[in-house]
Amino acid sequence: MSKPKTAITPTRDENYSEWYQQVIAGADLAENSPVRGCMIIRPWGYTLWENMQRALDDMFKATGHQNAYFPLFIPLSFFQKEAAHVEGFAKGDALIHSVARLLESACEPGVDFAGHVGGARFMVLAQSDDWRDRARGAVEGFRGVLRSHVSGEILARGYFAVDSRGEPRVRPLPRLVVSVLPVLPGVFDSRHEVIAAAKAAHQRASAGTASELHVDEHHANAYPPSYLLESH
Repeated sequence: MSKPKTAITPTRDENYSEWYQQVIAGADLAENSPVRGCMIIRPWGYTLWENMQRALDDMFKATGHQNAYFPLFIPLSFFQKEAAHVEGFAKGDALIHSVARLLESACEPGVDFAGHVGGARFMVLAQSDDWRDRARGAVEGFRGVLRSHVSGEILARGYFAVDSRGEPRVRPLPRLVVSVLPVLPGVFDSRHEVIAAAKAAHQRASAGTASELHVDEHHANAYPPSYLLESH
């Protein structure tokens, strides 16, 4: 018996945590913010929150409880610590801008589109016939971009940093992973399926350790052979 088709993959029984994240993304309820530790609650998600808050508020007050807000004070030392990170953030921001220019140069003008999603994530809508060559060129060109931002020593061994316990650690170099999700007629039934599939494809592609071009094959039976890397 074939497995029934579901809008969200995996199902709740298979992996509840991942299923929940896919539901949030697919329903456009919330998304990650470029600010670390924060998230963006979208209109539909905020409406759900308002309804839950209203119901819980009635329940609390029915028991004689009262609501209260507690101000959050951030010690000055926290801001001083963050100030010491400004130089590092500036270097990372410069690299992100260079990657943006690299991806933009890989697009065919008037045909493809490159946009910044947030942080170090980009989205490219590619419709050019030679999209594979353009994507591969971006991956190969990233080495040169990285070389222009770091010294030869760092390029050879990685970043050297100190963790929260004061212990030295070597961090791997940034990498460029281009995850391709072919969106062809008849493969997906809704934009929600496309969003969920794109997120899953990104997660699978990011599991590696090096810069690479990854064409998602999760729906390989619906793609023509020309879309799969193994056919080239």
